[in-house]
Amino acid sequence: MIGTTVGIDIRDEMVVAVAVRAGLRQQVVTGAATVPLTDEAGLAEALRAVCEQIGMSAGGCVAVMPFNRLSFRTVKMPFASVKKIGQTIAYELETMLPIPVDGLVADFVVSNRAPQPDVLAAVAGKEFLAEYLAQWQAAGVNPAVLEVRAVPLAGLLARENVAPDCGLLLDFVGTGGTMVLFAQGRIVLVRDLPGDGEMATEPARAEFCRSVLATIHSHRGGNGERLVPEVVFVTGPAAGAAGMAAALREGLGLPVTLVDLAARTSVRLTEAVAERWDGLSMDGALALALRGRRGAAGGFNFRKDAFAVDRPLHRFKREIIWGAAFAMAFVALVGANLGIEYYHLQRRSRDLDGRIKTIFSEALPQVTRIVDPVQQLRVRVNEMKRAAAGRANTWAEMSVLDFLQEISGRIPVTYTVRLSRMAVDPEGAIIKGETDNFNNVDGIKKGLAASPLFREVTISSANLDRTGSKVQFELRIQ
Repeated sequence: MIGTTVGIDIRDEMVVAVAVRAGLRQQVVTGAATVPLTDEAGLAEALRAVCEQIGMSAGGCVAVMPFNRLSFRTVKMPFASVKKIGQTIAYELETMLPIPVDGLVADFVVSNRAPQPDVLAAVAGKEFLAEYLAQWQAAGVNPAVLEVRAVPLAGLLARENVAPDCGLLLDFVGTGGTMVLFAQGRIVLVRDLPGDGEMATEPARAEFCRSVLATIHSHRGGNGERLVPEVVFVTGPAAGAAGMAAALREGLGLPVTLVDLAARTSVRLTEAVAERWDGLSMDGALALALRGRRGAAGGFNFRKDAFAVDRPLHRFKREIIWGAAFAMAFVALVGANLGIEYYHLQRRSRDLDGRIKTIFSEALPQVTRIVDPVQQLRVRVNEMKRAAAGRANTWAEMSVLDFLQEISGRIPVTYTVRLSRMAVDPEGAIIKGETDNFNNVDGIKKGLAASPLFREVTISSANLDRTGSKVQFELRIQ
């Protein structure tokens, strides 16, 4: 996610904050600070100071719960569905805890991929959680996530490509330490191990190693799973003490590696941060920031149920999802309808274009290059109108009745004439009919030719009919 995430690690002796800005290609540590945690100052005052040092005035972050207020239980579940586990985990824990589950907040991680998996549950009291959050809010900070210390760092190590199938993280805090056992990329066991105040001595370190081995042995005996760590990762200020790594190797019989999360990941430190960077103290806060507010597989979060972060849109998540689904379906239907309509319109347009071209070819067969048939026809009609106007004469402008009156007035009244057809066009007129003899045909021609309206009258044909008693004629008038 693009943006800046702040991880705040609450340790026994100090508060550590690390700010990570995530970009498209790289994550950059833009701020890091530590503030001593004393009884006099209190948590709220230390939080204000550390936020001021990294430039975080107010807002959300990823933080941790105090370990001494948490209880852990391993539960065998009859199904592997995370959703079903979340719905029933409280009932499974009810018989294992001395107080009612109604007063607790529980979260869990699935420890293996079996059909009936082991689930590691973490439990905190609601009353304490409310008081704890009040201290944060008094400092102007509202944690978006409340994790378990060292679990995000162990999760990052467990998911590394080079990580062993089974590993152990030891985070030294104050006079003791937190141990996190992970196997096959999943968190299996989390315990807080108190230590002797003199952890710098060899006997105290040896006793701490015996506690670690006894805890692993007890877990192995409880669930029957034989987990043997292949390597031990150590972090925390005390991890860098002289002789600590050698004492752990000897006491645990395993190779020991100091965690340097900044070097193991792709994050980049700014120049100002690099000058004061202390990986053993700050890796926990860095792991919280890398975890992100949206969480990661294999982590805890106590900001849930009544303590969930109030997101105005989150409460309408179901309605928004359904609304978006209906909107997408509506858009899909409208798009399909428009697509079908567009297809039919295109098909009709192609059909009309074909019919127009057919009519054009019938009207103007001499034109072989058809570009815009409608425009080409319009141009041709205009040309014909102009040609007709140039050839117009007086009789062509008369009405049909006036034209018939002029013809009838020019035919001698003594002739018996029956007209059968008359056609008038811009070029002139053609009349067909029959009369008694050929002399009448010549008389009709001479009578019409005498009209001032006609320029020329010609006999197109004159023939006897089948009976031989009548002459059929055709005259062309111009």
